[in-house]
Amino acid sequence: MGNQLVDGDFYNVKVRGIVNNAFQPWGAACRFMINNAEANCPRTKLYDQSTAQFLSCGVTKAIASNVYVYANPVRRLQPGCASYLNANRYQFRFRIVSENFTLIKTSATGQYLVNTVGLSCNKTYEVDVRASFDNGATWCNT
Repeated sequence: MGNQLVDGDFYNVKVRGIVNNAFQPWGAACRFMINNAEANCPRTKLYDQSTAQFLSCGVTKAIASNVYVYANPVRRLQPGCASYLNANRYQFRFRIVSENFTLIKTSATGQYLVNTVGLSCNKTYEVDVRASFDNGATWCNT
């Protein structure tokens, strides 16, 4: 038997819930696609939970070796769907396009943060983050 859905094909999907053994109305139809390559390499970004101490998106930070920018940690499902594997390295790209400035910083193994050394005060940076599951040998796309 197995999965009858084909990787890369779009499907129209509707979902409805069951509450107290009563079916709820169907939701709106939406497009759905299985993408195994994307599932094996999840995207990440700057940590953006506004109430968390690790908030790194849309904030002002000092420049120091003990001041950090954090990524959202990501994981992927292992073959057989029995367990997850955490990303073990993160790469941050800080850019100011108008100044042709780019700084790439890679986290230590097992961490999802880098310090702010190398950045300048009173500047606004665009930041992309990507994750690796093999200590930086390959990177998931942003």
